[in-house]
Amino acid sequence: MSRRHLIRTICIALGSFVLGSCGSGSLTIFGGGGGGGGGSPTVVSDVLVGADATDAKTSPVTFTFRLTDADSNVVDVDVLYTPPGGGAPVPVLLTGNTNLDDLATSPAGVVHTRQWDFAAQLASAGAFAPGYRLTVRTRNLSSSADSAVFAVGNDAPVVSGVVVPPGETSGIVPISFTLADSSSDLVSVTVEYQDLDNPTGWQPATSAGGPLANETTTPSGVALFFFWDAPSDIPQTEFRAVLRFTPDDGTATGASVQSSTFTVDNNTLPAVLVNGSAFYATPDQRRGLPLPIRIIDPEGDTVRVVVDPSATATSWIVHVPPTSVATRTVESTSS
Repeated sequence: MSRRHLIRTICIALGSFVLGSCGSGSLTIFGGGGGGGGGSPTVVSDVLVGADATDAKTSPVTFTFRLTDADSNVVDVDVLYTPPGGGAPVPVLLTGNTNLDDLATSPAGVVHTRQWDFAAQLASAGAFAPGYRLTVRTRNLSSSADSAVFAVGNDAPVVSGVVVPPGETSGIVPISFTLADSSSDLVSVTVEYQDLDNPTGWQPATSAGGPLANETTTPSGVALFFFWDAPSDIPQTEFRAVLRFTPDDGTATGASVQSSTFTVDNNTLPAVLVNGSAFYATPDQRRGLPLPIRIIDPEGDTVRVVVDPSATATSWIVHVPPTSVATRTVESTSS
């Protein structure tokens, strides 16, 4: 028997043995455990973390992945995370549905959803930490897929460097401060004031410009101004004030920061106009002289008027509207 004929005979014998073992006349190749069966392996794809960038700010974070198999064989998978800067992948700590065995597949793909409790697993806990990546792979390593690089956790925004005008101020009060956020979130700031001379608790401070809403931030901080419309909140008054700034990025509220105490004087000085022509119109110097005076006070405060026609001073306390004419008679003094 030639060598070629011998090889052919062996092949026929082996083929008959395999076919007899299968019983159906078909040749089946069994894949390794966890990778699906049949003629094509399971494919992992579409590993997505969260619905948007804010989803990974709080733990657990939801992620999804797709499993596709032409024969719809079930498959076992593993989920791992790669830390920032690389390193060996680490199995994730799942919460909720933690099963990764015998997962369903289909020719069109089946999407599976799981949750990673990163705050309970990472040393950074719930703090902001960028540079992570998830990997989903079949247990027999026939297929794997990675997510995009993403950040987990969140830090509260920070207000610092609040500076109020030196000395006494009036009208619109400009206050500068710095606003920072480690993840560069949009931040809104609530501003309140307190009148230290008439304490009634913290009250909303009226802005003379736009509200401090959805302000752009950076980790190092951006310089901002708040223009306090003090005359609208406490008009016609001189008082000592303090402001309080509280930042919020929609996920966490930062610590409130108070300004130093400063004085606001929105009380305009009154003015008195004397009509001197009355002295010439009345030559009688022995009796009372009419003294027309015009008292002006923008806030309509009670005004104390002092008249000193000679060595003896005479005074009145007069309540007037913002613009008023008051006439008083001054008794003359003879030597």
